[in-house]
Amino acid sequence: MSTMSQAPQGPDTPEAQPATGGPHVLIVDDGLDAAELLGELLAFEGYQPHLAHLAADGLALAQAMPMAVALIDLSLPDQPGSELARELRARATAAQPAPLLIAVSGHDRLGPYAAQIEACFDHFLQKPVDIDALLALLPPPGRAGE
Repeated sequence: MSTMSQAPQGPDTPEAQPATGGPHVLIVDDGLDAAELLGELLAFEGYQPHLAHLAADGLALAQAMPMAVALIDLSLPDQPGSELARELRARATAAQPAPLLIAVSGHDRLGPYAAQIEACFDHFLQKPVDIDALLALLPPPGRAGE
């Protein structure tokens, strides 16, 4: 899909540059279909989604350009989503603050992930993600350059 960047393309390729001008949103989820659908919905709403299916690829995308928001699955194949969230916060600077960190998972918040969610994320959304609840958390798409 031409409106979203995905980690395998690399952030410098023309295909990787989103067509919209809204805030950059990183989606890190090993559920390919769910990530792509969420990216399409966000692009339709005016955001610039960037998809990664591994934590390492998500970190690389976040280092390539500032992200306003990061939606991170708690259960990634290469490392826990909470570790990626910690890395994103640790790399934040005054010039490039940490993105708004939103955990997404099919797991119940009250389950074994509750402590990780509380410690590492700003918000939690249960899968399937309610797009209206997500949009209520995001900066408005009219704020280009984020």
